[in-house]
Amino acid sequence: MTREGHEAYFLTIADGERGSMDRTVTSPEQIRKILREEGIRGSKILGGVEDTFLGYPNHEIMPHLEIELRQKIMEVIRRLKPNIVMTYDPYGLYEGNPDHRTVALATYDAVSFSQHHLDLPDQVAKFGTHLVDELWFFATPNPNLTVDVTETIWTKAKAMAAYKSPMESMLEEVKQRLRLAGLQSSYLESGQLEEILMKFFATQYEDGRYVEKFKVIRPFISERVPHLLSEGLIEPIRE
Repeated sequence: MTREGHEAYFLTIADGERGSMDRTVTSPEQIRKILREEGIRGSKILGGVEDTFLGYPNHEIMPHLEIELRQKIMEVIRRLKPNIVMTYDPYGLYEGNPDHRTVALATYDAVSFSQHHLDLPDQVAKFGTHLVDELWFFATPNPNLTVDVTETIWTKAKAMAAYKSPMESMLEEVKQRLRLAGLQSSYLESGQLEEILMKFFATQYEDGRYVEKFKVIRPFISERVPHLLSEGLIEPIRE
């Protein structure tokens, strides 16, 4: 998207400050600054324009925070006025992180209501309303869009490697869980971080092409009135 000239903005709800398995880290505050610096470095590699951090505590974004979080996400949507918003699939299977689950639902709600002028009128007075065109869910069990990202997959790997601290902690957890199961992977002990992450997160076609998969929702158009499309009752606007 950024290579094609689109602008990308990153909203980080929690810093991931409790997700470390590095025993030399003795407090969340010790690593928070590092994580933000790494996150910004990664988003710049992807061509990001702006990073916003809300600073919620890691692993504590539970359902009781959903309304508050929806309001804050809605404010960002109204300020930036994006065409596409991307987040986790709130209905993804076996998502173990409560932060991901709650953020996904709050984002879905914010996208659904950001165009209503009576919803948080103080925000509307400052930023106006905004109608988001599409909502893209990643980490989804029900994709309806497959994107060939072969030309840019290594850029993603470089960005993830720049987000070094959580990636290394994730790999350490994998190694420890393998040991518990009586297994090991010499591959995880060698090679460049970028190459290792490619094995974890890249999906390949049979012909060797790399893809990303998303569930794309066009509010009302794709989810509420698809019969209008199927019956030919919707047509393009003619200038």
